[in-house]
Amino acid sequence: MEGDNKKNIAVVINSLILGGGAGRVASIVGSELNKRGYQVHFLVFTDVQDKYEYNGIYFDIGKDINIKNTLGALLAIFRRGWRIKKYCKEHNIDTVISFMEEANFACIVSKTIFKNKTKIIISIRNNPFKKKKNAKKIMKLFYPFADIVTVVSKKAKMDLQNNFGLEKIEVIYNPINLEKIEYLSKQKLPFQYSRLFQNNFVFINIGRLIEQKGQIYLIHAFKEVVNSNKDVKLIILGEGELRGRLENLINKLGLEKNVFLLGNKKNVYKYLTNSDCFILSSLWEGLPNTLLEAMAVGLPIISTDCATGPREIVAPDLLIDEKIEYPYRSNGQTLLSPFNLKDDYDLREKKERLLAEEMLNCINNKRKKQKNVLSNFRLDFIIDKWKKLNKF
Repeated sequence: MEGDNKKNIAVVINSLILGGGAGRVASIVGSELNKRGYQVHFLVFTDVQDKYEYNGIYFDIGKDINIKNTLGALLAIFRRGWRIKKYCKEHNIDTVISFMEEANFACIVSKTIFKNKTKIIISIRNNPFKKKKNAKKIMKLFYPFADIVTVVSKKAKMDLQNNFGLEKIEVIYNPINLEKIEYLSKQKLPFQYSRLFQNNFVFINIGRLIEQKGQIYLIHAFKEVVNSNKDVKLIILGEGELRGRLENLINKLGLEKNVFLLGNKKNVYKYLTNSDCFILSSLWEGLPNTLLEAMAVGLPIISTDCATGPREIVAPDLLIDEKIEYPYRSNGQTLLSPFNLKDDYDLREKKERLLAEEMLNCINNKRKKQKNVLSNFRLDFIIDKWKKLNKF
C-alpha cells in the first residue's frame, strides 16, 4: 500500500459460518483488502467452528449477548452498536463495512445513538422486499443514516430508490476468483461420492435448505425427469431447517437412488466440475454466488428468473424489467418463470413441469460446458470498486 498511513477497516457480520453467501463475500472482500496492505478487523456477533478462511484480525463482539425474545433482539442491537463504537475508537477504525441486516442495524445505531464518527458502509445482500414487515420499517428508518449503501444487483438498487427513498446507493457485484476456482475444481471428489458422478447425467443445486431456495419445487420437477431417465442424479449441497422435510419428500416420491443431500462442502467446485448442469430454483435472491460459481467452471445453467440477480448474470443484455417469454435461452443458459409462495396448485404444477421439460432438454441435447468470461465479477475488478468507493 502506498504511503505510511495504514487504513483500519472493520468488516462487521453476524458470523463467517461456512455455507453462508454473505459470510463468503465478507471473508473474501476483507481478506483481499488485508492482503493489499490495509489492516482489516473481522467483527462477528457469533463465533462458529466451521467458518470461511480469512486474513486479518478476528474478534467476537457478541459474547454474553443472549437473544431469547423480541425485546432481547432489540436490546442486542443497542449493545452491539455500543461495542462497535467502542472498538472503532480503541482501534482507530477508519471505515466500517457491514454485511446483512443484523450488522447493518447495529452499525447504524453505533453512528446515530452512540455517535460513532467512523465512516459506515452498509451492504444489503438479499432482496429487501422479502424481509418481514418490521424489518422493512427499520430499514426505511435506519438506512438513510449510512454514509453509503451497497447492493449486489442493479435491480435491488432500482427497487430501493423507488420504494425506500435511498440515494447514496452503489452496486458492487459479488467477486469471483477464477484462478482459485480453477485450482479447487481439479481436486478429487471423496471416494464415497465419486460413484454418484460416474456414468450418469448429474444435475446439481447448491443452497441452504430453506424455503427461499425452492428445492421442494426442484425435487417435484425432478420426479418427472427420473420417469424418463432412471439413472439421472440430482445432487444438492447445503444444510438447513428443511432437511427433514426434503428427505421425507425424496422418500415419498421414491427418489432415494436419484436425489442426494450431501450437506455443506468447503470446496463446492470439485462437485460442480463433475456435474453436467446447474439448477437454481430460488424464489428470490440477492446475487446468487452459486450461479457465478457454476458459470466459472463452465456448467450449463437452468435458473429461475427471480428477483434479484439471476438475469444480470445469465442474460446481462436483458433490461432489468424487460418482459420475456419463458423459457428464455441465452448462450446455453436458460431462465424460467420463478416460483412464488402465492402460486396456486395448478400454477405451481405448471412451473414444475416446465422446469422438468428444460432439464430433459438439457439431457437430450447434451449441452456442452463452456468457459465464461465473467469480467464484471472478477476478484481484482470488484476489490478495486471497494477501494474506489472507500477512497482507500
